[in-house]
Amino acid sequence: ATVAGQPGPAEPEPGPTRSARVLRQVSRFIPVLIFIALAIAVVATIVALIDGGDDDSDLSRADVGGVSQSAPTTTGPAPTTSSATTTGVDASEFPDGWIAYSDPDGSFEAALPATPSVSREEVPLPDGPAIRREYTVPVGASRSIVLGVTPGLVPAGAAAAILESAARGSAARLGGTAAVSAPPVDDGTRSYLDFSVAYPGGLMEARGIVVGTTLHLLTVVVREPDPDPVASAAVVEAVFDNYVATT
Repeated sequence: ATVAGQPGPAEPEPGPTRSARVLRQVSRFIPVLIFIALAIAVVATIVALIDGGDDDSDLSRADVGGVSQSAPTTTGPAPTTSSATTTGVDASEFPDGWIAYSDPDGSFEAALPATPSVSREEVPLPDGPAIRREYTVPVGASRSIVLGVTPGLVPAGAAAAILESAARGSAARLGGTAAVSAPPVDDGTRSYLDFSVAYPGGLMEARGIVVGTTLHLLTVVVREPDPDPVASAAVVEAVFDNYVATT
């Protein structure tokens, strides 16, 4: 009871309104939503690493020997280095006739059957464009090797998401089905993921590698029916096993 002349008990402070509670709950998910939006936005960029921006260029690579038809600028064959001056790859492991190739920009060293043709393309990103470099080598009439390198593409902590997006985006773009051998692997210095995409008319074997903010995408495209699956497997093994991503 309240005694006359004395103040009554203090009124309880009102709790947060329903709208405030909803706003607070939603705010917890804002970082997740931003990350998902970023991953979705990057899918289109990663797919462009394979198709060069043209609707039919993925299939045309298998059909015309792997040359990107839509790259805006082509510098032609880049210089190669001999195995004596290449430190990251072992020429003794190469198939007969293959060469040791060093990227003039210093991003990788690789074993290739010939000097690649090189194209460069500007890739739009939210914080400014990146330059994608693509190295293409035809292997006979039914296979081609395409190596894509894009510095500045991968946000910090997003390597696994970018690699998985590469697999999903490649399958969606080619109208095929992606098969992933295992989840992305992080060895402490780089992350990588192997996947393949079976699509109408061909098969693409791929390895994505992330070093820092750079995405390296190694692809071997084989037109179906494959006249020599054993030889195709040997090409994939030679490319993947002798690629050294340096930056």
